[in-house]
Amino acid sequence: MGPFSAKPPSLNGHLGVLIPGFAENEQDSTCIPILQDYLAALRHYHPGLRISLVAFQYPFSKGHYFWKGISVHSLGGQNRAGLRRWRTWREARRTLLDIHRRDPLDLLHSFWLSECALVGQKISAQSGIPHLCSVLGQDALPQNRYLGRFGPDLTITCGSQRSADQLKQSADLPAKVIPMGIFPPHLPAPAPVSPKKIDILGVGSLVAVKNYGRFISLFARLREQVPGLRGLIAGEGVERQILADQIARLGLQENLTLAGGQSRQQIGELMQQSRILLHTARYEGQCLALWEALYYGLEVVTTPVGIAENRPQMFCASGDGDLLARLRDLLGKAHQGEPHIVTDIRETLEKMCGLYEKLAPRLAGEAHQ
Repeated sequence: MGPFSAKPPSLNGHLGVLIPGFAENEQDSTCIPILQDYLAALRHYHPGLRISLVAFQYPFSKGHYFWKGISVHSLGGQNRAGLRRWRTWREARRTLLDIHRRDPLDLLHSFWLSECALVGQKISAQSGIPHLCSVLGQDALPQNRYLGRFGPDLTITCGSQRSADQLKQSADLPAKVIPMGIFPPHLPAPAPVSPKKIDILGVGSLVAVKNYGRFISLFARLREQVPGLRGLIAGEGVERQILADQIARLGLQENLTLAGGQSRQQIGELMQQSRILLHTARYEGQCLALWEALYYGLEVVTTPVGIAENRPQMFCASGDGDLLARLRDLLGKAHQGEPHIVTDIRETLEKMCGLYEKLAPRLAGEAHQ
């Protein structure tokens, strides 16, 4: 873990957050956990900072509630298209401007370079509230139809250098690299589990970009040499039946399990029972799961996406041959991984809050309302 201040100066003031979806209550651990971690840590380490969050699409019902001290306004957009989506944007703008009239906002922070950033820019232009946007997913890719609507005047952060490079290539937009770190209070504490029940674990939604077809193909080739190989994929998505058919076609039903969607607690428990995290995605903006696996002491074998890099307990390669060679090597010896944190959420907060202060110096002042 890198260096960070033990007690960073606490921010004060009022932050507006624009986000497509957010946890419907404090028990909902599966809705964008990377942002649940960030916002909970921000609230924990900066208790003087008031946070008002507007969730555009999810929860699917409209309402207002509090989540760990954060005021959440759910618009219930339900991912509707056309005129109904435009109405959600209009309501988001009205909601935030109404919040601003009652309790002036010092800064807007939107997540993903899409509809939330677009509405944030309009509010910023209308009200003068500074605005920044964080890119964490596929929004840096050229297929993002919103990219052409933003210019270099928008302050942008990315969760990895790869994402920042992709954004520059896609739209010639500069970005600061600020990865989201590990927030231990939101994760089960690492505990030694021996023997490991799972040899190879996959974690993530069953969608095309995660490329689980490749995961299954690699697993099948390993099973030829290790007949008792045990694997599990934790996640749900539109490709579930396709992947189940591939598993059956390759005769892997007794070796590889599609476990479906899992809570954050359950994912942590599965990681502690596993030796290796295999990640075969085609693209990631960051992929916090890679660092979470290291937090639980797994060996990580991954394609070069997001924050992936060659470092202790993490092997990064593109080709099947290299990935298979590393997997065979790890399976052929006793598990030696040690739990550790690469980047703590406090490092994220130091960088992000430094950016907050630069854009909105009032946040660094004494408490005000």
